[in-house]
Amino acid sequence: YLHLLTSWGSRLRYDPLRGQWASSRCPGEDELSWEELRERFSCFMRGPAPLREAALASLKNLKTQDGDFEVCGLSVWTDLLLEMEAPLEREDWTLER
Repeated sequence: YLHLLTSWGSRLRYDPLRGQWASSRCPGEDELSWEELRERFSCFMRGPAPLREAALASLKNLKTQDGDFEVCGLSVWTDLLLEMEAPLEREDWTLER
């Protein structure tokens, strides 16, 4: 399933005019939107630890392959990883208090 999501995510292109990730395919073709991709990865983050860890490892690997950028809009994997790690960091901060 991660391989399928990776395939879909790799076809997204950043549209700087709209400031969001969009499909590079024609409308109506079997394609996953940024919002759907983000939601499906979010499901991994809410799942059991082994599933969450596999998804995060996959995203980190894809981010590295894409150039290991830390700037939004350059790599779908960077943006997705930032979205997935933000709730985890908030959770860690809450547990420390």
